[in-house]
Amino acid sequence: EYGGIIVLQYSFFFRNKTKMLSSILSVFDVFKAPTLTSLYIYAVWIVWLFILSHMIPGPIAKGQPIKKDGKMIRLEYRMNGLRIFLISLIVYGGGIYLGLLNPTLVYDNYGSLITLVFLVCIVVSVYLYISGHLFNRVEKDHITGNVLLDFWLGVELNPRFGGLDLKMFALRPGMMGWIMINLSVVAKQYSNTNTVTTPMALHFLLAFIYVADYFFFEERMLSTWDIIAEHWGFMLVWADLWFIPVMFSIQPWYLIDIEDNLSTPYIIFILLIFSIGYYIFRVSNLEKDQFKNTPNHTIWGKKPLTIDNRLLADGWWGVVQHPNYVGDILMAISFSLPCGWAPVGAYFYPIYLTTLLVHRQMRDDKKCSEKYGELWKRYCATVPYKLIPKIY
Repeated sequence: EYGGIIVLQYSFFFRNKTKMLSSILSVFDVFKAPTLTSLYIYAVWIVWLFILSHMIPGPIAKGQPIKKDGKMIRLEYRMNGLRIFLISLIVYGGGIYLGLLNPTLVYDNYGSLITLVFLVCIVVSVYLYISGHLFNRVEKDHITGNVLLDFWLGVELNPRFGGLDLKMFALRPGMMGWIMINLSVVAKQYSNTNTVTTPMALHFLLAFIYVADYFFFEERMLSTWDIIAEHWGFMLVWADLWFIPVMFSIQPWYLIDIEDNLSTPYIIFILLIFSIGYYIFRVSNLEKDQFKNTPNHTIWGKKPLTIDNRLLADGWWGVVQHPNYVGDILMAISFSLPCGWAPVGAYFYPIYLTTLLVHRQMRDDKKCSEKYGELWKRYCATVPYKLIPKIY
């Protein structure tokens, strides 16, 4: 079918050592030279989201206090992501129904699109680095002086363009793009077989719920580490614009050729894993947000246990130190389970996410130890387990 994509099914799964090198190199067959069509598609997509981010009404939320020009400020954000997401889906579906849009447009231009977006990430990062220095917007307290490292990490905390916080905005084409890629692959399967298989439909449903939940609780993103502490350099530009939509949507490329062979007990098992993960992820994040913004709020029906009113040690945060990571990993596993015994590449997302979050937990532990000192030692004594009770 689509030349470069099929090789992805084998690029992460080496059947024997002699094929290892060729399998690694075959990953690059996915990339195709950018075309005018791919440029048009992505330009329309970004401009569409940019215009709607200004036009669609939504509540105004204030970010966490940050230091700017020697004083503490709180930036304002319009929380209209969910409305933009739903409007985009309605317009997309309407365009297909009226014959104005080809439902497999992204699938048909995938190779050139992912190459183009990768190049866009480089261009945007260069612009951020140069403009930050040129217009004296560099956060001098947080740069290293190493050109490559500062380019990677970024020189500005909250760069803005056209009235939008670029770091927050970039998550919209990334997260929505994930679903748009999935939709296009679903459309291709239907075009090929005149049906959408249960594994494909199940994966799409779970990913859709995850993305819809993100936009429903978009305001909670304002209290995350990425927004309040990480600069927006190539690392996050690439992660938001390229890595999320491209790498999180790997499973449908495997599912497009997998037979409709899921048993009812296995489907129930997948839904159970997702539901448990979603519950832990969402409730723990709400507990953390409420603790930060509504100190008198009860958790599990009582006043929460805290460490000197600075660290939450109750609810899910009294079970393990990072319950939100546990929930996220469980959901990631459920996204890949519809692939069954597919090559290990189909499980890239949960493998990657687990590795990322375990490493982040280690970084968090170090940073919290430096920030809170003795309070962190008391917290660790109260909640000794990082991710899994009695184990880790």
